Amino acid sequence: MNAQELVDRAFAEGLFSDKFHGATPHKTMHARLSVDIVKHGEASRFIRTKPGVYFLRALLERGVIVSETRSMLPGELPSEIRLSMYDAPRRRPPPAHERVLVLPNDAFARTVKFQGIRADEDAILLRRLLDLPGAKYIDRSAAEGDPHYNQVVTYILVVKRGAVLSFRRGTYSRAAAFLRGNRCIGFGGHVTERDVSLFSRHDAGIGASAWRELHEEVALIGVNRQAPSREESHRRPRLLGILNDNSSLVGQRHVAVVFEYDVDGDPAWETVRRGEAAVNQLRWVDVAESANSLDLNEYEYWSQLCWRKFFPGLVKGQPRFKIIDAAPFAVEPWHIVAVVGSIGSGKSVATQILAEQFGYGVVSSGRVLAGLMGVPPIPETPRGDFQALASVFIRGADGPRRLAKALLHEADRLGGRKIAIDGIRQHSTLRELKILASSSDPGGRRRAVATLFIHAAPDVAYRFYRRREAARITTEEFMSLYAATVEAEVPFLISDADAILYNWSGRTAYGRAVRDLMRMVRKAASRRGWKRGLHNAHA
Repeated sequence: MNAQELVDRAFAEGLFSDKFHGATPHKTMHARLSVDIVKHGEASRFIRTKPGVYFLRALLERGVIVSETRSMLPGELPSEIRLSMYDAPRRRPPPAHERVLVLPNDAFARTVKFQGIRADEDAILLRRLLDLPGAKYIDRSAAEGDPHYNQVVTYILVVKRGAVLSFRRGTYSRAAAFLRGNRCIGFGGHVTERDVSLFSRHDAGIGASAWRELHEEVALIGVNRQAPSREESHRRPRLLGILNDNSSLVGQRHVAVVFEYDVDGDPAWETVRRGEAAVNQLRWVDVAESANSLDLNEYEYWSQLCWRKFFPGLVKGQPRFKIIDAAPFAVEPWHIVAVVGSIGSGKSVATQILAEQFGYGVVSSGRVLAGLMGVPPIPETPRGDFQALASVFIRGADGPRRLAKALLHEADRLGGRKIAIDGIRQHSTLRELKILASSSDPGGRRRAVATLFIHAAPDVAYRFYRRREAARITTEEFMSLYAATVEAEVPFLISDADAILYNWSGRTAYGRAVRDLMRMVRKAASRRGWKRGLHNAHA
């Protein structure tokens, strides 16, 4: 892996502390690895396999040849690529010297069966959670590494006269890599044992934690850096609800208690500055003025949930698509559109519209991959089983290139000038497809590949998937498929996008957005001097 891939994976799995910050984390990673190799020589745990690409020395020494082992895939050819049977030690932040509130995962899962936010102003659900057998405080370092617990965190919205305080996350945060640098409207952190006092035992210190974390992250001009006690203020944060997110590894290990803190009339909040390095670009967002201009897609997922739950009118005016580079969509006579996105995002609907209204031939990467693996496609093969087999295949010898060649072969077999390929899930496959498509075939054809990324929030994807499949699938079952290993790279494919479709609502509005996007992308590409970054705000 190169330094950027290492950093992306570490952020996605929540291995870096919120306290880390820097402008170019991949350069820092590259420098640290290089210094270790130079300093320790053959004793270093790391080696280079090619410029800028690193490998663990132990894996080369203890690796096995694939051809010496049986493949999980029917008809899979042996390979001479060395695979590792070694678990590499992970780099983790220094252990935190604090004890945090946790809930037992099994009991929590039986109590909380929703994805998103459940209103709980009367604290009925919160009391049920705190009454779970096994709710307790443990060392944070142990909690971070133990999947049997959900860590309790606070998430507090600061409001003032119809405005909401927002900030931009620093480079290092626990958000997934594709959300780093996004805006946020929730302040907070872990509930610790030191938050419990005679006055806060009723909620295990959760309210006190919200107060403390807020005043650590936001510094008020003219106010002592130490957080004022809640007893010194006539205001109290107001409980709004419980936020549960099973769409990512970080989300699965945390549960958020959402508060609102109204600071209207408090002069101390007229001017604010950051209190921690992870908090940047503090500013007030006027809800009324932003009704038709606020770009929900700039915000991290938890903030999106809060905007949609507590300010539902904002969603109606959200941008439905963004064009980054129109040119690949209009290359004549040959071009391919790779339609990528998570499960349930709306890829199939977009592909169907491309076929029926814009004359594209359609190649299903799932069906092509099923043929390569020698198994029936979904749903004949259950999706979970198919995902497991696909994960092995794509990590195997020349897997991405084999899939890319097969996809291009199927596109050629269809014989159309415009082809939509539905469902690529890895950078490597997309990269190989672009390389192969740009090479001239015996007929002299060179094809441009445009990437259309479909974005849908996990809870929206769940509703979309359930309606499409007419299936009685639970939130937990869907999120297990959504977060499967083979799906891990999908969110990062947004960085390869030439255009992005945002699916926030029902099929009618989404279908209209697909059509408007294709019309605009054609028009933009046909003009000399088309502009990058076009988007529509009222599709």
